[in-house]
Amino acid sequence: MRLLQTLFLSSCCALITYAGTLSQTIELSEQNPSIQAATKKAKVYEQLSEVAKSAQYPSLDLSYGATYLYEEPVMYLQGSFPGFPPSTPPVQMQAQNLYIGTLKLTYPLFSGFAISASIDKANLRKYRALLDVENAKRNLYMNVVQAYTTALALQHLITSQEEAYQATQQSYKKAKAFFDLGMISQAELYRIDAGQNAIKAKLIQTKNSYDIALSQLSLMTQQKITDLAPLPKYQTFSLNSLTQKALENRPDIKALRTMLKEQESQIKLAKSSYYPTVGVFVQLVWI
Repeated sequence: MRLLQTLFLSSCCALITYAGTLSQTIELSEQNPSIQAATKKAKVYEQLSEVAKSAQYPSLDLSYGATYLYEEPVMYLQGSFPGFPPSTPPVQMQAQNLYIGTLKLTYPLFSGFAISASIDKANLRKYRALLDVENAKRNLYMNVVQAYTTALALQHLITSQEEAYQATQQSYKKAKAFFDLGMISQAELYRIDAGQNAIKAKLIQTKNSYDIALSQLSLMTQQKITDLAPLPKYQTFSLNSLTQKALENRPDIKALRTMLKEQESQIKLAKSSYYPTVGVFVQLVWI
């Protein structure tokens, strides 16, 4: 019974449809798997950045070992020296079971700028991953807007073609009445009928294109889109201002600049091998 309820709820959820404005459709598209994947990837690089920062802090290592011997380690002494017996009882060299523990505290004093370069590189990679998320959103938003405007244009085209089809139907009825009265030829009636069928074929093709555009929107938004609202009022911009804003704010361009800084950090990291590494460590060993 519980399984049937789950299947019923899943079916109901699958039948949920949506019709909204362009801004609402764009907001729904943020649930797209491509954006979710880019967001998860950014979180991974954020954690790697924290790992890189940990290199500048002291590290504490604890090790423990044990050695178990099958027999006691003994040594037999024999000799012919004066005052030394020909043979002696075996002498135990060490314990049969040996336990060793080590506690080590290490602190890096100087690494030839390797740690700072690694931290800078990790931070820049994290920032570039965040920019990749923004770029994925930008590309998806453009695809949503393109599909939305295409579907909206097809919607208006369907309306005009339906009106044209209705007009041709009225024209065909009048022509049929004139033909029955012998006022027009059969060829003229066929011409009007052919025009009516041509408009009907274009109408069917336009409706199919409209359904495809809605399916694309549904795929990008993870919701079944069934209807569209009119476009909002838009603000006009000049080409120069748009170009300047794009150069300053586009995440893919920012990502390229960040990549250049990453390469500079990589060069500093490679140069750090020329410098000595200085550190302090304290080690405690117990047996």
